[in-house]
Amino acid sequence: MNGQVYSATPEQVVQWIDPEATPWIEASRPLLVGIYKGECGCILGTIPASILGDSAYLWLWTPPVVPKIAFGRHAKQVIPKLLTLYSELICNCFNPDSARWLRSLGAIDIGPNLLVFRRK
Repeated sequence: MNGQVYSATPEQVVQWIDPEATPWIEASRPLLVGIYKGECGCILGTIPASILGDSAYLWLWTPPVVPKIAFGRHAKQVIPKLLTLYSELICNCFNPDSARWLRSLGAIDIGPNLLVFRRK
């Protein structure tokens, strides 16, 4: 495959993502970067929902052009790994196509524009 997912630091991702998203970047545990053919294909992170909880909010940033097939293959591997860290990954999603994609990866609807991945 031409793509890989790497752990990253906030200092490494600011070259690709808008500095206004910095609070998300700084709060993410872990912070990951997807590289496809040497280019940034996505940045994602999980933000713990609370200090004592076992849930996290999952966020994703993608550049305007994303090779969806490569991205999809890696997402199927990354979600289960993140679920070893958190029992739930909560996703706020306002795009019908993105919601359909999240469901195809195993997310379930728990409210309007709200989906969740749960550890099995």
